[in-house]
Formats: sequence, structure tokens, C-alpha cells
Amino acid sequence: MRTTFRHSWGFVNCALLIWVCVKVGRPKELLEDISGSAWLFVACLASYSIYAWLFHLRSFHSPKDERFPRHQVPTTRAAELQWLAGKGRKITSAQAMVFALAVIAPSQLRRRVIEDYVPERRSIRQSALVEVQLPHNLSATNGGANILIPALVPPKGELHDDLQFYDSSGQQISSLCYREQLTLVASTLRILLMSACAIDENSPDKRLPKNVADIELLALQAIISRRLKLGEQPDTSAAEKLRVLDVPNKAARDIAAELVRRLTLNYAIVIELSLTSDKRTQFRYEQILIPELKLTSQRSKKRWNVAGAVRLGLGARPVDLTIDIANASSCQSYHLHVHAPEGLYLARQEPLGIDKLLRRTAVNAPTPPHCRFRRRLGQSHAHFYSRYMPALQPKESPSLRFRYFEVPPGSTLRALVTALASAAIICLVGFVNSRVADPGTDAPAFLLAFPALAATWLGFGSPTQRLLEGTMSARICLLFTAVLSISAAGLYMAHKTAPSSFQWHVVPHSLSFLGITDLGWGIIASLSVLNAAVVGFRCFTLTWEYASIMTRTPYIRA
Repeated sequence: MRTTFRHSWGFVNCALLIWVCVKVGRPKELLEDISGSAWLFVACLASYSIYAWLFHLRSFHSPKDERFPRHQVPTTRAAELQWLAGKGRKITSAQAMVFALAVIAPSQLRRRVIEDYVPERRSIRQSALVEVQLPHNLSATNGGANILIPALVPPKGELHDDLQFYDSSGQQISSLCYREQLTLVASTLRILLMSACAIDENSPDKRLPKNVADIELLALQAIISRRLKLGEQPDTSAAEKLRVLDVPNKAARDIAAELVRRLTLNYAIVIELSLTSDKRTQFRYEQILIPELKLTSQRSKKRWNVAGAVRLGLGARPVDLTIDIANASSCQSYHLHVHAPEGLYLARQEPLGIDKLLRRTAVNAPTPPHCRFRRRLGQSHAHFYSRYMPALQPKESPSLRFRYFEVPPGSTLRALVTALASAAIICLVGFVNSRVADPGTDAPAFLLAFPALAATWLGFGSPTQRLLEGTMSARICLLFTAVLSISAAGLYMAHKTAPSSFQWHVVPHSLSFLGITDLGWGIIASLSVLNAAVVGFRCFTLTWEYASIMTRTPYIRA
């Protein structure tokens, strides 16, 4: 029933639009009943607007129901994990400490992180190289065993696209499955709680005190719990109960409490790595990131506006790229590289949400954070470096914004050439047509239509395979050029077919525009010249800025 009504309304809208066109095509009747024709046009516009909202736009604004039901993990699973942790030791004490430290204080293990970002058609390819070195107090106890560390600790419910891991030799490795990861977490928590309670690992009785075991069960329930709703805040009360336990080893207790708190909010993607003789190793991971699209400026709270919708409708992709740098707080030395397409150059780079971080000092860091951008702009490659970045607080999300422009000559130059050709042809034909109504040839009509074809061919051809492409001003200019060319061709045909007795309006007070005395031709010619002047000014400023950036002395922007 709804589909039939939708199609019927669409048919009525089409019929109404055709009737409006028929009314407009008869100027005598339109002039006699201009009020009725105006109301007919308003009714047609209102009908189309209501139709579009009811059957197309409203469904995107209304909240979507969850397609898949979500179920909470039963509490018996936590009891099973607790039993497995007490049954046998799957990992050593050193491995448990390395894993816990990598979750709660990754900067103590990660010496360097190098991230590379390559924009693609509708996504970004991220590649990160992570260098790991064990602290001296853990190197002596770890022996030759492998280590289990979390490569990523994302929030619960977050998915990763095409995530792949590689070891130091470049061989692809697999991460632990979810069940293995939970078993590792339960074993690590049991080892930390035994150390907190001063229970010797070689003693025959390794059972935890009753109050500690009860809190351990609550902690495991919090760790395996799922977020049933978007934005739901998990219950971290188990971590707070662990933090106030009265035990002999309070350092191990605090590590266990922080581990539970982190893994209540997040989950760990764990990989196993082998160490070299100097207790070093490295791994690399790659994934596809889908950037958030905002049709407004980054500082605006709105997600879209009219200008952004026009940019999207014209196919102009964004030239601003915002990169999250949360990994800078997970290591001691951090490098970020952005490899944009060769047709673009870096014009602006600035940090966002990083001011508070620069005023804090990381644990065991000799100085506050040290941050630098690559000194020279004008190239497609961007480079950011930081050292001693402190740990992030809740709701802190530091990022970097890079703004790219097209390398001159680009689409703006093509738009300028088309606008100049259109302005020259319109002015020439307007000059002749304002003096001779019928020059005896149809060549001017074809000349006037040529800029419109050129604008369509140059500005709206096959799309490129890149995410960043700044052609907003050029595409608006090409669109305006096409509209002016078609309007001029129509005006020329109207002059040629009009009866000789018909009097066309002329420029008042014996004035003219570039020798054009006809009012219609004067308006179109002035708009074409203004269009060429605007895009010419834009082309000049972009070229001057690019030349200035490429030739000036390098500077540091932090």
C-alpha cells in the first residue's frame, strides 16, 4: 500500500511539473494570471519537498533499530575463566607482567612507533611499525621465552577492517583468538593477585583468600561483559574494589586494578613475539581506516551545511585530512607520515586538542613533550614527530589536521581558460548581435555552446582514484561558465527568431558594456567577465602561495 501511494504521488509531481512548464511556455497567459502561476509553482515546490522528506530523507534522520540482537555473556563464563586460571599456569610471571605493563603503560615497552597513512579512493591505508624493548627489571627474569603483548587496545564494540600483523622478519602472524585472549587475561590477573597477596607461586596451596577470589570473579565478569548499547559506559566498580584491597603488595594490587579498569572499557588484540638477545623486537600492522566526513569546518559542531552539500553534489572531495595521534602517548618516540597524491601539496598543518598534553610531563620523562612538524611545506609528504607524550586522560583525543591544495597548474587553470574563452565569445557575439539582429549565419550559436561543452569535459570527467581533491572553486566556475554559455546561446536564438517589430531593451542613458548596448547581452557579458576575473584571481593567489611556500626559508611550526 505504501509503495503504491509513493509511486502515485511521484506521478502527480511529474504531471504538476509538466503543467508548470506549459504555463511558463505561454507568456501571454502567464502575464494575465501571474498570481495563479506563482502559486502553482509554489505548490509544485512544496509537493516535491514533502515527497522527498516522507519517502527519502526522513528514513536517514530517524534512528535505526539494531539489526542484530545483543546478548550479555553469562556469569558462568567468568567462573570458568577463574577455574582455568587456578588450574594451571599457561604463562610465566615475567610474561604476565609484560602483558599487564603493555596494557596499562605501553610507553614503558614501546620505544618507537612509526605510522604511515596513504589516502585511497574512499579510505585511508594505515601502516604502523612498533619497536619494543623490555625494561631491565623484566629482561633478567624473562629468560628466552616469547612475550605476549597487545598490538591494539581498542574500545569494546569497535571493528577493524583488513587488520594484518607482521613480525620483525616481515612474515605475517596471527593474533590470539578471543577465547585465548580471555584465558591470558585471567592468568595474568591471577598471577598479579597472588603477588599482591604475597602467595608463593611454588607453594602447594595457591588459593586466593575468599574476599580476593570474590572480587576476582567480579573483575572477570566486567572484563568479558559487552556493550549492549552505543555509548553505554561499562561498570568499573570491580576495579575500584580491587584498588582498595588491604594486601601486603600494594604495587601489584594497583597494577591489577588498572588492568581490570582498562580491559573493562576496552579489549586487547594480542600477538606473540620472539625477542632478540638484547630483549628487543618489532612488529608491524596494517589496516583500512574509514575517515569521518564533515561537510563543515573542523571547528564547527554541525555535521553539514549548504556549502558542504554543494561541495558533495559537485563531486569535490575534501582537502582537509585529520589524523588521530593517540599512539603518540603509547610510546617514547613517535613519527607520523602522510603520503598524499603527487598532484597535491601540503599548505597548512596544525595540531588539535593537544594544548593540555603539552603542559603535562609523562612518567619518568625528563622534559615535557617535544613536538615538531616537518619544516618545509609545499610537498605531498607530511611528517610529525613527538617524544615523551603523556598518557591520555578520558575524553582527550589529540589529532593533526593537514590541508592540501592542488599543485598549479591544476583544475583552476583549466577553469580559467574555459571562463576566458566563454567571456571572449559572449562579448564578441553580444557586440555583433546588439547591432545586427540576424547576421545571416548560425555559427555564433555553435560558438556559444562550445564553452559549455568544454566546461563539462574538463570539470566533470571520470573521477580520479584519490581521496583528496580540492576542486570546489574550479567546479563552481565551470558550472557557472556552462550556464552562461547556454544562456547566451538561447538569447542569440531569441534575437534571431524574434519579429522585426519586437523591441529589445537597451542599456539606459546611452551607456554600453564593452560596446554592447543590448541590455540582455550586457548582463550576460558582465557576468562572464566577472566569472573570469574571479577564477583568474583565485588562480593567481594559489600560484603565488605555492611559489612562496616553495621558495621561502624553512620554519618550524609546533
